[in-house]
Amino acid sequence: MLQATNTSKVITFTSPSYIISNYSESTGIGVSASSSQTIGLALPGQSTDEPSYREYPNTTLTGSSYAIELVNFAISCDSTSYTVVILNTDDITKVGTINEVYRYSNINLTTRDVSKIIYMNRDATLTNNLYLYIINNDSANATGTIYTEITFIPLQDREF
Repeated sequence: MLQATNTSKVITFTSPSYIISNYSESTGIGVSASSSQTIGLALPGQSTDEPSYREYPNTTLTGSSYAIELVNFAISCDSTSYTVVILNTDDITKVGTINEVYRYSNINLTTRDVSKIIYMNRDATLTNNLYLYIINNDSANATGTIYTEITFIPLQDREF
């Protein structure tokens, strides 16, 4: 697995709280190629060791999220034709199975989707990652750096 770099993260002062997290992955995918491994996006969560939100707004994002309601997904790269598959496990052989959570096809440079998706990590040893599998259909351009933004509501912030 390639681990994408979390470039920024913020939590909203709303109820429920939304976490907006940005990532970049600079390895990229070559011309007319597929990922040889997944790209992991670590899902931040609110710190669970701070005082109650009723006393002070809890804005520290040092925790983890294992199940989320994904409400916004955006991705951008240099490819003019690529597919993104969201997986709930770090296993590219699970593409096209029940572990494929969502698929975006024929993306030209960038896309943003506001569909609501319930996502829960399904690794044998639970992690706080959401996984991407990229298929670059562009015969002229590699993806270059892949930028991703997700907005989500944390549903589970502790291991089960």
